[in-house]
Amino acid sequence: MAPFSLETYDKAKAWSQEIMNTTRLRSMPPWKPVTNHGFYYNERVLSDDDLAVLEQWHKGGAPEGDPRMLPAAPKFSDAWMLGKPDAVLKSEGGFELKAKGRDEYRCYVIQNPFDEDKWVTGIEYKPGNLRAVHHIIGYLDMSGLSEKKDAADPLPGYRSDGSGPGILPSGSLAGWAPGNQPRMLPEGTARLLRKGERLVLETHYHKTGRVEVDEGAQIALYFAQAPVKRQLHVHMIINPLVNIPPGVEDQKMTALWTVPQNVHALDVMPHMHLIGRTISVIATFPDGSTKDLVVIKDWDFNWQETYQFKEPLELPRGTKVRIEAHYDNSPKNPNNPSNPPKSVRWGEQTTDEMCIAFVAFTNDRQDLTKPKPPEDK
Repeated sequence: MAPFSLETYDKAKAWSQEIMNTTRLRSMPPWKPVTNHGFYYNERVLSDDDLAVLEQWHKGGAPEGDPRMLPAAPKFSDAWMLGKPDAVLKSEGGFELKAKGRDEYRCYVIQNPFDEDKWVTGIEYKPGNLRAVHHIIGYLDMSGLSEKKDAADPLPGYRSDGSGPGILPSGSLAGWAPGNQPRMLPEGTARLLRKGERLVLETHYHKTGRVEVDEGAQIALYFAQAPVKRQLHVHMIINPLVNIPPGVEDQKMTALWTVPQNVHALDVMPHMHLIGRTISVIATFPDGSTKDLVVIKDWDFNWQETYQFKEPLELPRGTKVRIEAHYDNSPKNPNNPSNPPKSVRWGEQTTDEMCIAFVAFTNDRQDLTKPKPPEDK
């Protein structure tokens, strides 16, 4: 993604001032949360000492140092970030996306090859075309309706209006968006993939100005190796009443989830589109104390992340989890896709907007390792 290489000393030296400036401004490495440093598992933050070293290096002429002390170059695998998967599924490929026009959505149905229920502790997606894929959402379908829709559409997959897979899903299996990094779930926690459930990948395409072909997404699955105590659930905090007039520099929107039972949250993923500027997801506990789940003051659609907590966060029953999002639909916003600005409403198009946060959690009362109590006769 970067516009230049940093793979050798000579190449890095040529950019020493930019390295100093961008790290000092904390625009690199890209990490959007402005609070809770040390709270996240997948945090990318340089320390003040790191920044001082880079500044001293540049101002000292960017010296190479002793080549004899050069460490071995890191090795990056072209395979899967989470290691060798237990299974890899692939969606149908060959869909051709036109160069220009509105965004498109297609759902790809993948048959479940397993003859038993599977507890999934890790999921990793590889889109079939990184240039054109805006995001992928993995739905589950036990009804078989997705297969009928697929058979009725002559193109790969079947057309969607962007509001979901066109069926009532029986569950979900995570997804992918730019910047997202996969992670294994804690031991004893997993997602359930039932025998016979189809995986339906709702894929959002954004036109790039040239014809693009999607070769089909791959999904790596990692199965539980120990007894599963709790099933992972995901709650979507949402405000679909988006209506941002043209020219408005600061439109505020909020949404609220009151936690109905004692749970532990594992991560949070906020989501907006191009004219979003700031978003925060803050928990207010029953005793009145608060905790930032994530606070982003400089939203960037290209650096979306699932912010994974180092340790599961207790959210007692009655905790209120509130989103506050701000949007800039004025000509001053360099990310505004419309010039002059247009009225923006809720929608799946990249030029539409959203106000969502996904919170993954487990139910404290659940213990799947214990036998179920006998039913009353």
